[in-house]
Amino acid sequence: MATPRHGTDSDNSSRLTKQKEPPEPATSPAINAIIERIDYGCRMNPDALIAWTSLYIAVDSMALICAVLSVIVTASELRAGTWRPALGTRLDIALALPKIWLRWQKNYFHGAPVIALIALAFANHIGFEVFWNIEPIG
Repeated sequence: MATPRHGTDSDNSSRLTKQKEPPEPATSPAINAIIERIDYGCRMNPDALIAWTSLYIAVDSMALICAVLSVIVTASELRAGTWRPALGTRLDIALALPKIWLRWQKNYFHGAPVIALIALAFANHIGFEVFWNIEPIG
């Protein structure tokens, strides 16, 4: 009986039908529980997912606005002379940039209570029970 040459139709069809077998599933109950938790425990209620995503987008947007406004306020304080870091010695000059950065941080944190209040008002408007309803589905 002649063996088929490489490149013939019978050789190609046998190559296409031969696929690797999937690995055997874990047999340990603890590992099976972990796999089941990974497979099904990560799915969140769609309403809660939308609510949390909306909240994160809103807080990120407000934080970005607050950061930009803090840069503007810090620059205007430097330009107007209402606040200036000391520049008398070499050490003062070396520490000028960290002092400006700390001033920006101070101006940025002035917006934190406003961001928190707006986020709480948004969560109250949506309903706090929607945010806490994170039971897995499926």
